[in-house]
Amino acid sequence: MPPKERKDWYDGEHRRLQIAQQQGLLVEAEAVREKLADVYSRIRTFFQTLADVLERDVGLEPEQVQRAIDTGDRLLLELQGRLVEEVD
Repeated sequence: MPPKERKDWYDGEHRRLQIAQQQGLLVEAEAVREKLADVYSRIRTFFQTLADVLERDVGLEPEQVQRAIDTGDRLLLELQGRLVEEVD
């Protein structure tokens, strides 16, 4: 591309990205990472307190609570794996 066409293309792309960001169609990667980290942290905290709630408030037996916790742990590991894959 000749320099003038290359500059025009670059200016057009730059403007297109600005418009997309203003319309909410484009979000900064760091903002997405921060939001995902916050969501994952809240989910993890929920599962960490779940055993106490199930025993104390629901009255489940320890074996039932352990099955629920094991299922939650597997879900957290799967979610963590997916998040790490997406970031890399």
